[in-house]
Amino acid sequence: MDEFQDTNNAQYRMLRAIAVNEHRNLCVVGDDDRPSTAGAGRTCRNIQYFKRDFPDALVVKLEQNYRSTQRILRAANAVISKAQQREGKTLFTRNGEGAPIELLPCEDEREEARHIAHGVKSTLARGVPAREIAVFYRIHAQSRPLEDAMRAANIPT
Repeated sequence: MDEFQDTNNAQYRMLRAIAVNEHRNLCVVGDDDRPSTAGAGRTCRNIQYFKRDFPDALVVKLEQNYRSTQRILRAANAVISKAQQREGKTLFTRNGEGAPIELLPCEDEREEARHIAHGVKSTLARGVPAREIAVFYRIHAQSRPLEDAMRAANIPT
């Protein structure tokens, strides 16, 4: 089962019922540091319950990050290390230091989207082709303000 942090209580109970046999043969993949998308009773606690209910399970931690820079991972480690209910791990990379992190406080998601649209427009003005620009967001709810801001800035989506 992948994205285990996104399972709900009913799914966890079903998994436990299926796996309770002499072999207890199952595999789950999840990240307790990645917040579950809210709704449908999903809970990241199922990862903690799994350790309790399957104490003999082999835990493999995927700590190496292949995309982020050293600086990003130091910041991420500093944030996630404060979480109370998590499995300890330390992210690392073989990538370089990377550019400084910029913090842009915004009043709300609409202001954030306007700043992103401005950044995209500036990047286009420097001659970077649109096909080489991508905007990633964490949850689907961020898409609408981004689409609106891009439209307002006359940036094709």
